[in-house]
Amino acid sequence: MVGDTPGQKNQKISEKVAQAARQEAQDKNNDRAEEVKAKILDKASEMRHLKYEVIEEAGIVQISVVSSADGTIVRKVPSDEIVNFLEKIREEESQRKEKLDIKA
Repeated sequence: MVGDTPGQKNQKISEKVAQAARQEAQDKNNDRAEEVKAKILDKASEMRHLKYEVIEEAGIVQISVVSSADGTIVRKVPSDEIVNFLEKIREEESQRKEKLDIKA
């Protein structure tokens, strides 16, 4: 700023003030966005929860997404169809092993 005219000094000061104001507004927006994000995550966790179940017959863990409001199951991973399929495969495998043991 040394050697600048008074008009140039005023303009540089105005630019710095405007930049500081923009940064402050951006910081406030970021803070507000973080608050909104935290509230959304809190509400989402209130609406649904997870239930884990070990299904030994199929040799897997099944996860259920449950509505917290009424306890209804929204989704299961893996689905019941897959669990039943795996149970049948394990049962058939067990029967085959029994047949092989009898012959031996």
